[in-house]
Amino acid sequence: MSVIVVGHQPQFMPYLGILNKISRADIFVIVDHVQYVKKYFYNRTYIKVNDDRQLLTIPVLTKGQYCDPINKIKISYAVPWIKKHLKTISLAYRKARYFNDYFNKIEAIYQKQHICLSDFTSELLIWFLRQFDLVEDIRFSSDMQLQGAKTSLLVELTRAVGGDTYISGEGARDYFDDELFARSGYKHIFNQFSHPVYPQLGKTFMEGMACLDLLFNCGPDGRKYIVSNEFPKEDSDRNVTMLEER
Repeated sequence: MSVIVVGHQPQFMPYLGILNKISRADIFVIVDHVQYVKKYFYNRTYIKVNDDRQLLTIPVLTKGQYCDPINKIKISYAVPWIKKHLKTISLAYRKARYFNDYFNKIEAIYQKQHICLSDFTSELLIWFLRQFDLVEDIRFSSDMQLQGAKTSLLVELTRAVGGDTYISGEGARDYFDDELFARSGYKHIFNQFSHPVYPQLGKTFMEGMACLDLLFNCGPDGRKYIVSNEFPKEDSDRNVTMLEER
């Protein structure tokens, strides 16, 4: 029986493509030891506000830390961003069917005022994975002795957790070395993801929103939209606004 491994950086409330990839794993590794990249989704995400998308950003302290790993990046509290985030989320989703079931729990995680970015985003990510019942075995790359990069890192991750198959997102095609992975003796698969259309506030469906959009709108039923690439028939006539893949 194969043991499937998926790794991904601790993104801030990631979009459904990331959760779809994670849902296929027996072991999910939060890759928090790699270098932080500015202006990426480590500290920002999109939510839907009145048929438009709005960016939520967590301010971080990066002066002199551009080469630091994700798990060493600290959050800045120079501005009251927590209050702003929670107010924006509340105004955007208070009419959603499951808003009252989950908002207080998300608020409680925000109010902990974590020191490091990855502590906050990882706790949120794990919480969302639990709500959607996606994967049980979750580990952190920073707890392992990993030296590789790109394809060699994927090989090391698979070996470190005792897996035999690794699933990458489409973004890995830009650097993936087929020959190197083949020599490792492990199997590699590129995940195929088609964004589902699910019940959403507003008149126009928007792809690529933070996973809280699905949770607030669909609750525990949201899982079926993550694990399946099928578009529900009842949603087939809805307008769809596309968001570039990330």
